[in-house]
Amino acid sequence: MLIELLMDTFFTWIETLLSFVPIMNFEFSLNGLETFLGYFDMINFFVPLDTVMFLIGILVSFEGLKIFIALVRFIWKFVPIFGN
Repeated sequence: MLIELLMDTFFTWIETLLSFVPIMNFEFSLNGLETFLGYFDMINFFVPLDTVMFLIGILVSFEGLKIFIALVRFIWKFVPIFGN
């Protein structure tokens, strides 16, 4: 209950401070994003996605293997029972 009271007080204080900040409206256009997505769709139409996903899977697997080997080597050097 004490923590709840402290957090409630803290958020009330923050809310009071933020009430003095004027409201800002941001308006922006997504035309550039729509053009990019159009090119992305065209590339996905011509590139065989199965091959790309297979290559990405191989790259992720190799990186995972390297991370696993690094963790094993770290534990091997860190634990004094295993030796040098």
